[in-house]
Amino acid sequence: MVRIRRPRCYHAAVIPGTADVVVVLEDLAPAAQGDQLTGCDAVDAGLAMTEAARLHGPRSSISVADFYRAVWGGFVDRYRPALAPAEWHQPAGWRDHGWKAAPAG
Repeated sequence: MVRIRRPRCYHAAVIPGTADVVVVLEDLAPAAQGDQLTGCDAVDAGLAMTEAARLHGPRSSISVADFYRAVWGGFVDRYRPALAPAEWHQPAGWRDHGWKAAPAG
């Protein structure tokens, strides 16, 4: 089981052969929906990366800190125009959260 923050699913149903779908999820208020067009700040990006590491980490042998280091350069290259120069460097608060996933296999 992966430990990521997500809403609890109370009900999910689909009518086969159609696009009719019903999904009832837990209300996560006061959380706010992200906006893919306007993006997010460095704090929210860090939170998203932490959850991504927790989701994908158990399937690999890298630590959360190693995951950050592996993806940060590509993130900055892609979003540099939207980032302040101070955000181009890895945040000092990143750390290995004390766990390392078992090797996949």
